[in-house]
Amino acid sequence: MTVPDAVLVASGGRGRLPVRRSAGVVLAVLVVVFLVTRVAPVVLTLHPQLYGPQISNPAGDVGRYAAWGTAAIGHGMVPYRDFDVEYPPGALAFVLVPAMLGGGTFSTAAFVGMLVIVDLAAFLVLVAWARRGGSWAGAAAWLVLPPALGVVLYGRLDLLPAVALLIAIERAHARRWTACGIWLGLGAAAKLVPGVFLPVFVVAAASRRWRVVAGAAAGGALACLPYAADTRALWHDVVGYHLARGIHLESLWGSALNLARLRASSVTLLYEHGAFGITGRGAAGMLVASAVLVIGVVAAAVGVALARWPGRPWRARAELAIAVTATLALLLATTRVFSPQFVVWLLAAGAAALTVTAGAWRWLGPALAAVVALTVLEYPLGFDLLRQGVTWPAMALFARNVVVLGIGVACAARWVRPAVDAGDPDPVDARGPVPDGGTVPSR
Repeated sequence: MTVPDAVLVASGGRGRLPVRRSAGVVLAVLVVVFLVTRVAPVVLTLHPQLYGPQISNPAGDVGRYAAWGTAAIGHGMVPYRDFDVEYPPGALAFVLVPAMLGGGTFSTAAFVGMLVIVDLAAFLVLVAWARRGGSWAGAAAWLVLPPALGVVLYGRLDLLPAVALLIAIERAHARRWTACGIWLGLGAAAKLVPGVFLPVFVVAAASRRWRVVAGAAAGGALACLPYAADTRALWHDVVGYHLARGIHLESLWGSALNLARLRASSVTLLYEHGAFGITGRGAAGMLVASAVLVIGVVAAAVGVALARWPGRPWRARAELAIAVTATLALLLATTRVFSPQFVVWLLAAGAAALTVTAGAWRWLGPALAAVVALTVLEYPLGFDLLRQGVTWPAMALFARNVVVLGIGVACAARWVRPAVDAGDPDPVDARGPVPDGGTVPSR
C-alpha cells in the first residue's frame, strides 16, 4: 500500500484517489511539516542572543561570511586574491548572492533562506527515494535531527557539501552516474570532503566509472572556473590553510587531551585558524597518528569496495550508502579537526543509509540522535565552559566523538559482513530497501 492509499484508508474513504492529486497533497503536507521543524534553527541563526548572554555568539561564522560578501560586492575586492577565504569557490555563491540582494551589504536573512532551500532539497530527495521503494526512515531522520542542531545547521556552510554528498549517493543508487559525479564535484567545490569519496563511487560505477569521473570534473570546474586565474592564492587559502592546522579541541584527539588538561597544566589551549586547538604532551604524535589513520581509512574503504563490488553492481548500489557512512564516521573520528558543523555531513550520509538499509533505524537512528544531543550540549551550550576547563562539556564532547567512532565501526562491520549474492533481481531498477545481508530483495 502506498502512502496516499494508506491516508485514504485511514480517513475511511473508498476506492482510490487519483495518484497525482493524493501524492500532491501528501507532498504539500510534508513540506509544511518540514518548514515548521526549521523555524527554530532559522530564528536561532538570525537571533543567536536567544541562547542567552552567558554564551558567546554561536553565529560568529556568519559574520565572517558577511565580511567576505560585503568586501566582494560592496567594495569590488576579489576573493582569494584580495582577501583570504578558507572555503573552495563552490561555497562563494552563498556569500556573494546575499550581499547582492542586500545591495552590497550582506543580508543574513537571504543567506539563511538560501540554506533552507538547500535543506528542503535534501528532504525532497529523500522523500522521492522513499516513494520509489526505499525506507521512510531516512526522510524522518532528516526531518528531525538536523534542526535539533540549532544554529549549527544554518550558521555554517557545511550543509552544502552534506546535501551534495547525499544527492550523489541517491543518484548512484538510481544508476545516474554522470549526475552522481557532478554532485560529487559540486560538493568538493564547496568543501573538499565529498571528493574524498570519489574513488569509492568510481569502484561502485564499474563500467560507468568514467561517467563519474567526467561528471565530478565538470561539477568542480563549473564552480572553480571563475577563480582559475588565482590558482596559487586559491591553493594557499584553502589547502594550505587546512594543512597547517594542529590538533583541534573538538576532535577525538583534542577531546582526549582536554580531559587530560583537567588534571595536567602541561596541556594548553591555543586559538589559531579561527578555532581553538590544543597542545601538550603527545600532541605531535597525535598529528602523525591522525594523518596515518585518515589515509588508512580511505585506502581501506577503496580496498573493501574493490573486494566486494566488481562484477556485482547490484551489491555496490545496495551498500554504497552504508559504505560512505562508515568511511565518513571513521574519518571524523580519526581526523585532527572535527567542528560541530561536520555532524551535518554525517547526518546526510546516515539519512541515505537509513533509506536503503532495512533495519538500520534500530541502531543507526538512535546513534545519530545521540551524536546530535551530545553535540548541542558541547556546542553552543557548553563551549565557553569547555574552554574554561569545566568537566561536563568535556565529557559530552568526548562521548560524542566515541559515539561517532562507534557508528563508523558498526557501519563498517555491517558493510563487510558476508552476503549471499542472488544476482541482480531487477536489471532495470533494483532500488528497493536493502536487508541486513546487503543484497537487494526480489519484489
